[in-house]
Amino acid sequence: MQTNIEFNDNIDKIRHYLQKIAEDEYQKHDFTPVKKSAKDKAELKESKMEVNQLRKKMYDFNKNKTNNLNNKEQSNVEHTSTSTSTMETTTDETFNVIEDESEYLEWRKLSIEQRIVLMNEYFSSKPNISDDIKELIINDIKEGKYTTKKDIDYDKINKRIMNISLLKLVDGEYVLKSVIKKISIKKKNQQNINKLFKQ
Repeated sequence: MQTNIEFNDNIDKIRHYLQKIAEDEYQKHDFTPVKKSAKDKAELKESKMEVNQLRKKMYDFNKNKTNNLNNKEQSNVEHTSTSTSTMETTTDETFNVIEDESEYLEWRKLSIEQRIVLMNEYFSSKPNISDDIKELIINDIKEGKYTTKKDIDYDKINKRIMNISLLKLVDGEYVLKSVIKKISIKKKNQQNINKLFKQ
């Protein structure tokens, strides 16, 4: 059985052998290892500590912010939007500014005036929607209709309407789907009546 001294001697021999192999490889490939000075190591350690302190501060800030938001929701206080942002760090010590997600409101949480403005922007991008349909949709919005994602596909990040599922493009012009259903029912009824008279 080996003693601690013999064991340590064997470990030293292995270390020496590995160092020799590494030096041979360095010489063979003309490589010089970079040796960091004590000053470089101290600066690196200090910068890592600063980054960690900043991350802790940001974590505490976000934690307090979410606690404050939860307290506001519990006390039923209306949320007023302010332009706040949080900072996120990555491993290469760069900062990305990310807007606060509480700034993004769902379609149903927008006021009627905001919905009408967004709807008019959507209508201006679609010239083949008749004025009658525009007026009908605007009036329905004023009455509080069309509040679900099923009716209006709204992009809350870019704050724009992507699609209105109530409209369908027929022969190059947008038509309300409810009108299409009524017309198709009338056509079916007319076909059934025509079949009855032909017999």
